[in-house]
Amino acid sequence: MSVQVGRIADREVRETWLRSLEPDISAVQREEDMASEEVEIDRLIEAVERELAETEHAVLVRLTHDYTDQRRAFRSARRAKR
Repeated sequence: MSVQVGRIADREVRETWLRSLEPDISAVQREEDMASEEVEIDRLIEAVERELAETEHAVLVRLTHDYTDQRRAFRSARRAKR
């Protein structure tokens, strides 16, 4: 029983594929992929931290204002729903 392997017709594609099998080249490609993922993760973390800081600031501002009258309480509740 023989296993048939498909031929890669384009010489440039074949050479690229063979080079990608080399351990050094594939290790570099993995490192580049990891570096780009790390940059994306850092960007997402920074965005979340900014959003948390903005939310904390909004809460502190709300706590410092006295919303005792009904008109202000109603407006505050309406704005919070937006």
